[in-house]
Amino acid sequence: MQNITLFQFFHWYYPNDGSLWKHCMEEADALQQLGITYVWLPPPYKSALGMAEPGYAVYDHFDLGEFDQKGTVPTKYGTKDEYLQCIKELHNRGIKVLADVVLNHRMGADDTELVKVKQVEAENRNHIMEQEEVIEVYTKFTFPGRGQKYSNFIWDYQCFTGVSVTDNEGTRIYTILNEYGTDWEDVLDTEFGNPDYLMGCDAEFRNEHVREELKWWGRWFLETTGVDGFRLDAVKHISHRFMKEWMAHLKAVSNKDLFFLAEYVTNDAELLLNWNKAVDEQCQLFDVLLHHNFYEASHQRSEYDLRQIFDKSLLKMHPERAITFVDSHDTQPFQLMESFVDWWFKPLAYAIILLQEHGIPCVFYPSIYGAVYEEVQDGVNQRVELVPVPAIREMMRVRRHLAFGAQRDYFNDARHVGWVRTGVPEQEYSGCAVVLSNGGAAHLEMEMGNAHANAEFADVTGNRAETVTTDEHGKARFTANGASVSVWIRKEALPLIQL
Repeated sequence: MQNITLFQFFHWYYPNDGSLWKHCMEEADALQQLGITYVWLPPPYKSALGMAEPGYAVYDHFDLGEFDQKGTVPTKYGTKDEYLQCIKELHNRGIKVLADVVLNHRMGADDTELVKVKQVEAENRNHIMEQEEVIEVYTKFTFPGRGQKYSNFIWDYQCFTGVSVTDNEGTRIYTILNEYGTDWEDVLDTEFGNPDYLMGCDAEFRNEHVREELKWWGRWFLETTGVDGFRLDAVKHISHRFMKEWMAHLKAVSNKDLFFLAEYVTNDAELLLNWNKAVDEQCQLFDVLLHHNFYEASHQRSEYDLRQIFDKSLLKMHPERAITFVDSHDTQPFQLMESFVDWWFKPLAYAIILLQEHGIPCVFYPSIYGAVYEEVQDGVNQRVELVPVPAIREMMRVRRHLAFGAQRDYFNDARHVGWVRTGVPEQEYSGCAVVLSNGGAAHLEMEMGNAHANAEFADVTGNRAETVTTDEHGKARFTANGASVSVWIRKEALPLIQL
């Protein structure tokens, strides 16, 4: 038996030294021991900013750290050979790999073009000015460092719906007047009127040549790397018709059951589900709403009603589609979507995503390895240091070895909640009891079932030193300290967890 567990093996501020692929190879054994089944790796292709950016400012999808472009051969994370070797090392340990793919936009063009445009209102992109302008913008991508290896496709203004220009007067957004339209593409969301445009040169998916080039790249990438699926960036801003077409095409040509995970940032679970329905439900979805519940709970502390932690979340509404997470590179401090869960609540949040029956959890790199990053804001150096989340490795091993069986919830108190997993016969000593508190010490009467009658339990987090013994029905009083979490397992199973 195996629970699926994802691991995001990077963060926004990872050093720009080309070391990540090698680091991931070195950690492959440890990831396997923690029960990781999928590793989500960052964008592997050349950024418009070379090694100085995490890969979301896409320049050349075909350059995986092979060509001298944008001032470097390696990407921020290493060379193409190292990337391929990293994937191989993970595969050798039974771990599958998700590649981060950015299809929405392209940046760092090689040349300018004179382009007919119309300016739009930034807050209402559907309000397009009547006046037509001709401006000189960087929209032509010829990839001189790569030449025509792998593809001879040239991206020009006909390949884009819009661009932005930043100067002393600020940033202005324009629609490009090309043969495929004079406005934005249809998308399902209504943010800013129409959120088709996000940044850079926005891809024109009404252009058949663009669609075919990106499908060719997908085939080439699968054949070259052997990855097992994709994390899809910023799908809210991409034609859902194209995403449906692109995923279906790759599934048809692949000999694997590809795993697709879509990033759609919204506070409305219905929008998530409507988008997934529009793409034939080919994706798993990040549960952004549960993350925001964690964020609110962590900052409201004991004022938060823990019985509401799943309210409006994807995990509650459509659990089979939910990829649950505590934090990500987008929610880190200094990011536009900053909503970092406060440190004291992280162990509680991880217990929820790792040990609940439903949802697929995604663990974030700093939660295991820590991170240090800093930024200058208004002339003041801001520094953030993250330490690994206490007991997270133990909770991950509980998920790997013991978190099986039916779930019984005990969500009867606003400050103290818990649940049990009753275990399964085929996994010896499986099952666990979890108690969370955001107030004072918690004491919950919970029943593990007859299979755990007269059994002794210990807290793998180390927060409680005593043991608990169940009665003849497998019932006991399980505890947790104030503002804390305890995860109780059979004492006989401790050697599996405390490595």
